[in-house]
Amino acid sequence: MEEVVILKSGKKIICNGFAYTVNHNLSTSIRWKCSQRLSKKCPGILITSKGITNPRLIKDHSHAGDHNLTTVEKTKEDMNNRMKITTNKPCQVFSAVVSELPQNCLKSFSSEESIKRTLRNYRNRGIPPKPNSLAELTIKDEWAFYKNERFLLYDNKLNSNDRIIIFALDEGLKYLTEAHTWYCDGNFSLSPENFLQLCVFCVKKYDAFYFKEVFSVILKECDNRKFYPDPQIINLDFEQATINAAQCVLGEHVRIQDGLTFLPMNKVYDGMQYLKTVCTEEATEVLDYFDSTYVNDIYRKSGKGMAIKFKKNKPLFPLEIWNVHEATINGQHRTNNICESWNNRFTHLVGHAHPTVWKLISKMREELGVDRAKIALQELGEGIPTPKKRTGERLKNLCSRVAIDEISEEEFLINIGHCIRKRNKY
Repeated sequence: MEEVVILKSGKKIICNGFAYTVNHNLSTSIRWKCSQRLSKKCPGILITSKGITNPRLIKDHSHAGDHNLTTVEKTKEDMNNRMKITTNKPCQVFSAVVSELPQNCLKSFSSEESIKRTLRNYRNRGIPPKPNSLAELTIKDEWAFYKNERFLLYDNKLNSNDRIIIFALDEGLKYLTEAHTWYCDGNFSLSPENFLQLCVFCVKKYDAFYFKEVFSVILKECDNRKFYPDPQIINLDFEQATINAAQCVLGEHVRIQDGLTFLPMNKVYDGMQYLKTVCTEEATEVLDYFDSTYVNDIYRKSGKGMAIKFKKNKPLFPLEIWNVHEATINGQHRTNNICESWNNRFTHLVGHAHPTVWKLISKMREELGVDRAKIALQELGEGIPTPKKRTGERLKNLCSRVAIDEISEEEFLINIGHCIRKRNKY
């Protein structure tokens, strides 16, 4: 009896070195046509039972069979599966699979470019075409849902030229409502074409319009669902570029600068004055910028000619926003590392920079499934890993001592600098 190899969930079979696809599904049998019917005008016809057994050739083929065909077709299926479950590029999938094939099977393969084109088409199957502009982008039907739940929360395309799209489940809004602290972070590398930023509850820096709109929408949508969030703390990044520059220019003294965030607010100004006495000459410009942006009021010129006046301006980011002395004393989170960690993991899940908006939505929906699984495990009693407490206890101890003047600002900054930067090398 001839062996029938079933491929593609019964849509394609291989028998005696020939591949067939369904031609007619009859009442008691299935009629199959040669897969080379169009390319080679082959009239070959095979009939099997409904269970795809007892094959019987009723029309001969116009070409020879290929006994390597089973291996080749299964290899192609393996490639398709890898394209479905991984983020590897077609060339990576092709190289990984073909390198494991026996030499005698390679001659039965199509060209590399043909296979890679097929793999790209397979991955993009069912995905809408990439929009040429934001005006062409419409998110609807399955793309606006996670399974049967609404996923698209807000899209301002009808009343704004600055496109803002927010995705969230009601379940997620409920978690926001119950949370005491919100963590915000942005990712520029994962933003689709024509978009500036993928935000994990974050906005364009310093732009009050975006900040206001995103937060207003979230609060409004929560209110519509009778959720009333009231976060006491919102952690977000300010200027990572400035921090990086400070590390390069200030070198060893950046440890002390970081310590300013842990000082009691009434001692930060004295701490800044001390820092200016120990920093190197080349660090002065960066330190002055840090001072005017985060610490001290500065005077700026206003007016023209004889009407010039000096106006006292507050720092861009007041102490109340970035100081973590009280948070350290109370054992609260001081950073948004939790959010940044998620961003890093999600970047690896997507697999490359600037994906299409459709791929981004698909990966966000995958991430929802992962998050729900984690929450379910926590509810079953699997605890969340807790960070080591030793550093936190040392920071809390130093903050308590400086608050009651047991140690000076200078001693505090030096000690806390070694505590929080001991593993960094500049």
